[in-house]
Amino acid sequence: MRPYIIVVASLILFSSDAKPSRSQQPLNNQGFSLHFPRTIDTTSLEIRYFLGGEFGGYGGFVRTNPETWDYTIETSYEGKPARSLKAIVFCPGYEMKLLDIPSLDDSAAKSIDLELRPLKLIQLSGRVILPEADSKLNLRIDARYEAYWDHEFFGIADGFVSSFDLASTALSEDGSFSMMVPDFAHDPAVNSFKDRGAIQLTTRDPKTGNLTNWLERSKSGDDAKLGVDIQSVEQYRELILYARPNR
Repeated sequence: MRPYIIVVASLILFSSDAKPSRSQQPLNNQGFSLHFPRTIDTTSLEIRYFLGGEFGGYGGFVRTNPETWDYTIETSYEGKPARSLKAIVFCPGYEMKLLDIPSLDDSAAKSIDLELRPLKLIQLSGRVILPEADSKLNLRIDARYEAYWDHEFFGIADGFVSSFDLASTALSEDGSFSMMVPDFAHDPAVNSFKDRGAIQLTTRDPKTGNLTNWLERSKSGDDAKLGVDIQSVEQYRELILYARPNR
């Protein structure tokens, strides 16, 4: 199983006087096209998709670029056409929405106009208890969203969990931090699944880019899943997080 990612979206028609857009690649009959409003910042846009067909299943992603609002998902694998398409679109500052095309053959249109609804940001703050060996390093703390519900959405039993970059900030000398992350607890797409996912926190050496520690709330290091449960993220102010060395 190859890595994949999930995309969410809803329909909207653009006005006839919309400005011409840049395209990720020429639109053609060999793919399914996505068109985003020109008002959104696509710098951190992420598109993950999963195709189903005679080849079984194949997951991939679309390479995105700033100031590019039109993209095409190739709907074939190893020369064989896909029968179905599912995708997750994540754009910071907006709700995550899901795209589900059960039959590409029956789909009248080979493109879709996407409207992304704003999703507020929420403060996540706390203090990290670092190992003595790392206490003097000038580390950064990174936040990623782990979409544990992606297997249910894609209809698969195993494979990599889709994850999305959320925020990164410098860790203070006393181990404290504060960052703004999406309020996934109030995202309709996320709330439609039993497993809502989690925000995973790690520390990184900015000089080398290497991950130094996984962070968790348990000092014993026996949590089943690392991360902050998004169902109650609003309660997480002044978290105490313990570092588990990345070995």
